[in-house]
Amino acid sequence: MLGGLCLGYVSPVSTLIRWFLDRRGMTTGMAIMGFGGGAMIATLIKKTLLSFFYQAPQYLGAEVAVNLVNEGDRRMAEVGGQMVEAAAAGAAQIASAPVPLQEGVYVVGTGNTLVLPPRSSRSASSISSSW
Repeated sequence: MLGGLCLGYVSPVSTLIRWFLDRRGMTTGMAIMGFGGGAMIATLIKKTLLSFFYQAPQYLGAEVAVNLVNEGDRRMAEVGGQMVEAAAAGAAQIASAPVPLQEGVYVVGTGNTLVLPPRSSRSASSISSSW
């Protein structure tokens, strides 16, 4: 992660310093201001888009209150007399969610928060943090 930050931040600043020898401080300040301003604008755009397009996954309840059954490498829960694939979201996944959610069990494939099926029998499904 540190390498990515250095390449994206230091390279443009050092290039600007070489281009504008007589105004090094001003060009450095303008470049850094651009990074900060871009982050502020991107945050506002992200919040606006999430408020407009976000759809929460179907919440089944707390993990202790939902009867989960393992079928092969999938976790299943009964919903309306049918067994559906479910994912348990813990504190780590909830903390990385872009909008407030509750810890507990969610139906896989509902909403648009990237509730993904497990990759192996040991890994549980999670709510992705790359939103």
